[in-house]
Amino acid sequence: MRQLKKPKLLQKDVFEECLSGISALNLNLQQRLQAVTANIVNAAKDYDAKAEVGTLFQIKPFTGKNDAVVVGCVTKAELKDVYTTYMVKKEPARTIYTELRDLAPGRVCPLCGFGYVTTLDHYLPKSKFPLFSVLPSNLVPSCRDCNTGKQTEYAKTAGDQPLHPYFDPPELFSDQWLYAKVEETKPPSVTFFVSAPIGWDTISKNRVAAHFKNYDLPTRLSVHVTNELSSLRYELEYLSDETSRCDHLKQRAKASWEAHRNSWQTALHQALADSEWYCRQGFAEG
Repeated sequence: MRQLKKPKLLQKDVFEECLSGISALNLNLQQRLQAVTANIVNAAKDYDAKAEVGTLFQIKPFTGKNDAVVVGCVTKAELKDVYTTYMVKKEPARTIYTELRDLAPGRVCPLCGFGYVTTLDHYLPKSKFPLFSVLPSNLVPSCRDCNTGKQTEYAKTAGDQPLHPYFDPPELFSDQWLYAKVEETKPPSVTFFVSAPIGWDTISKNRVAAHFKNYDLPTRLSVHVTNELSSLRYELEYLSDETSRCDHLKQRAKASWEAHRNSWQTALHQALADSEWYCRQGFAEG
């Protein structure tokens, strides 16, 4: 869960760049889309204004089918296709797609904190909010699992909203809320959970919990750390006693915490260091 700088691209420029890739054989489509440019730009302004204050849930979804008209003479399917065909697949707007995807440092997914970015996630899904299909601030770099896992879900209340890497206040990323617990199993296992700071307001607490659930992080994180636990076993075997193992894990936890408060590494190493069972013998179980 990592914060990103908001794209500097303007919606009007991005939309027109996508339309420029439409073949002359589809002149009618291009003209109909050009006719709703002002509508697209105004919708983008409303999106950004609401995102700044955490009220994107107030935007009403479009409930019509793909052949239903959303705005002007343009259907839902046509608006969605501006993204899937004229941004993802075709130049010149494919360059914009790549630029947005590369906003994530190291190509690490900001939504889960460990996946490799391969695509863009529509924060508000284009199937329900087609006006935002190519809105830069609605397109978040993501790994495949985060992009497909939440499918077409969208928030209906303030507390249901998952984190928005472009807009949410820094404390939702810099204050630790992701933690883990060691399970005394053979081999050892770890359960991740959310515990937001006491001083946070209720909506913020609910939002990090919603993010944790919506992207299926409890399951994905627990599976993801399996290899780390396996390699740690051999690393800790070189340390002679429980105290030295605990100190070593505390050092790793501190380094992870300094880098990213809500990384799986931070939560994992903290939990392992706090587990007397793991430091004493658990690391070698299994």
